[in-house]
Amino acid sequence: MGEVFWGYVIIGTVTVVLVATVGADAMERSTRFSAIAWPFAVLCLPLLGAYLYVRWAYGPDESGRMRPTIRPSARVVLYGLTACWAGGCAGWLAVGADRLLGGPAESAPELDLATTISVSAALIALTYAFRSWVDRQPASSVGTPLSRRSALDALLGCAAGVGIVAVFCAILAAHGYVSMERARHPTWSLCAGLSPVIAAAAFCEEIAFRGYLYRAFHDQWRAVGAVLVPSVVFGALHAANPSFTWVGLTNIILVGVFFALTVVATDRLWFAAGAHFAWNMTMGPVLGLPVSGIEDFGRLVDTRLSGPDFVTGGAFGPEGSAVLTGILVVSIAIAWAVARRASDPGRAAWSGA
Repeated sequence: MGEVFWGYVIIGTVTVVLVATVGADAMERSTRFSAIAWPFAVLCLPLLGAYLYVRWAYGPDESGRMRPTIRPSARVVLYGLTACWAGGCAGWLAVGADRLLGGPAESAPELDLATTISVSAALIALTYAFRSWVDRQPASSVGTPLSRRSALDALLGCAAGVGIVAVFCAILAAHGYVSMERARHPTWSLCAGLSPVIAAAAFCEEIAFRGYLYRAFHDQWRAVGAVLVPSVVFGALHAANPSFTWVGLTNIILVGVFFALTVVATDRLWFAAGAHFAWNMTMGPVLGLPVSGIEDFGRLVDTRLSGPDFVTGGAFGPEGSAVLTGILVVSIAIAWAVARRASDPGRAAWSGA
């Protein structure tokens, strides 16, 4: 299936260049209609081509038999290339739609939120499609079967996310490094508006890293590779965030390991998705702290950190703190122990129950 792999490489490379070129052209155009018409028309061509290519590469042959799929490591590369294409298309179309509706030429909070929702939706849909069409497995086998237990896992995950942030703040408060008081002008509406955006972004990252990538690496390297490799990639992708630090990189990798171990323990994504959402929501819109270097979430509580950046995390936020490193190590140990006790924690596929 070498021709399938290189076909995807060519399609992905050409499309990424095309997205950047057409997007830059759209930003230069003065009329609202052309700002979205050009990107939509041109980007639909690789969309159609990719669909036809997947039909040819993975569909039935002339005799009606299904063509074999390719090894997991190659599927990961193809998934990454396709994700770049889908995310780029969704992002530029969101920008074009904003220009069509008379939005600002420069970045604005509303445009950032619309782009986040658009890109997240595209990547979630892509992951399900890739799992079904390329991997030829049930879409829910990325770890998202729906049941009563799913809701319970998500709620427990939310409690874990809030709990870790609360422990961090309590430790710093005990040493006089943090003060909290009710915000004079709490941003309730902004907090409510951000919650679905943060939920979509958290679920998108979880379904990509602890869903598809975990599953693909588990097929080839079993549990250790499935936990570690996506976590390192997850951390590396945050290196471009503002005020990046090496302690922050270490902590984000550890967060990825913790989330992955909850997938091993529960056999689902819901706990990790709930923890990821609550983690970002509590640090950002609730406490008003930077999340991986990103600020301007508003706040319900006026939280002020003072002290060495090594302790507080500085401009990168709590994720840049060595105190959080210790908390995460303990959390990972607990998750590992629970995963060890779970019945058959390394089984090859989710049951969907």
